[in-house]
Amino acid sequence: MKSAIIERLGQAELLLPALIAGGLDANERVKLRLSMLQAATRRAREPRGARFALAAESHTAGIDPIALETLVNHASLSAGERLTAPGLRTIGQAIWDDVAAMISSVRAGDPAEGDEASAHIDDANRTGAGSSTRAPSARKSLERQIRQGPQSATDART
Repeated sequence: MKSAIIERLGQAELLLPALIAGGLDANERVKLRLSMLQAATRRAREPRGARFALAAESHTAGIDPIALETLVNHASLSAGERLTAPGLRTIGQAIWDDVAAMISSVRAGDPAEGDEASAHIDDANRTGAGSSTRAPSARKSLERQIRQGPQSATDART
């Protein structure tokens, strides 16, 4: 409510530090969730491997470590090498929500840059076109990666 009042009064620049901090926090959550997806894929491919151990990072990012540990430690590969795990769809949506938060933060500091980032994501999702080459849509690509896991041994290590 305070944010809306400040914006109406034309003092939106007062909100900039908080918006930037929110964008940086969202970036940390995205990185943690992507690391968790990589760990889930490794675990599914090597079930006897090391257990998920990012509890400290989860707490720092404000993400429930138990949900992440459950996802990683119960990940498996189904027919066709598809990654399955409890909460996988929720993680994918959370990543997209955080990307939207990051774009909002950029837009607060540089409206043109934020609009460009948003348009790029929207365009990629709508048409499958990247900025300079044809590519699968960003959302569909992420969803496919979540379902399938890495395509090679190199991907599993990164």
